[in-house]
Amino acid sequence: MGLKKMRIAVGIVLLAVLATGCSSGEKRADSLELIQKNGVMSVAVPGNNSPYSAMSQGAASGTEVEFAKKLGEKLGVQVRFTGVEPSGLEQAVLDGSAQIALGRIAWSDGLKNRMAVSTAYDTGRLFVVTAKGNFSCTTGAFASAAVGASQMLSEPAGILVNGIDGVTVVRYDSPDTVEEDILSGKIQGYFCYENQAGELMKRASLQAQSVSGVLAEQYVVVMDQADENLKNQIDGMIGQMAESGELEELMNP
Repeated sequence: MGLKKMRIAVGIVLLAVLATGCSSGEKRADSLELIQKNGVMSVAVPGNNSPYSAMSQGAASGTEVEFAKKLGEKLGVQVRFTGVEPSGLEQAVLDGSAQIALGRIAWSDGLKNRMAVSTAYDTGRLFVVTAKGNFSCTTGAFASAAVGASQMLSEPAGILVNGIDGVTVVRYDSPDTVEEDILSGKIQGYFCYENQAGELMKRASLQAQSVSGVLAEQYVVVMDQADENLKNQIDGMIGQMAESGELEELMNP
């Protein structure tokens, strides 16, 4: 073989290697097939977001935990739960720690671009807790103020609060000191969801209102983008449960 032909042949081989390099490893297993084969579905949930999900000594509880169990029941498999921080739900799916994740994960265009997302199974509203008599219930009312925000806020809610003109946002892992901080003037209000708002409203010095002009969030199950079969299966189950009224009973016991 001449030198020129040899160079061409080597070039073709190199191109072939480059073209197939990304697929030279094992093909990613289909999660639905694995779930059905192993009889177990792994689910990531926030470990401290009662009454929706909570983990204690390895046991999971909450309305969204019951929802995930019902999905497993309809698939004919067991459900194994992993408790993670809300910010780690997507990563738990991407790194293989879980096959699905849920936990008040709000639908957004950004989420849809990163993950496979199910049909909405529940909705929720953003609340703001203030001192009694302070009826501020729009985001604009807190311009140039310091406000608190629950670490449980979804991505869209976090963007909304952080986008208030001139705002200073204080993140709270727990609402335990919210009353003290509002009454001392450290923060003017605290943005959270119904579960925390309901508890804080029990304090005589506080009140809570849904944030005016903000649409209800649509909560979804998230999966790896490659898991279209699993997504379609879950969408079908959610649709059936919604039609039968079973979903309403699960999410609002």
